[in-house]
Amino acid sequence: MSDHPMSWTHDKFRGRAFYTALGHESYLYDQDWYRQHLLGGILTAARQSTR
Repeated sequence: MSDHPMSWTHDKFRGRAFYTALGHESYLYDQDWYRQHLLGGILTAARQSTR
């Protein structure tokens, strides 16, 4: 089996979606790295990423 992305954005019509496969368990939201991951995905989907 080959590698697969754990998160990605997808352009659809005039919008963009952010997907993550890193989980949705409640304890993750207490983790700084997870919140940074979500923020990065949201900013990227909003085309506001500073990277």
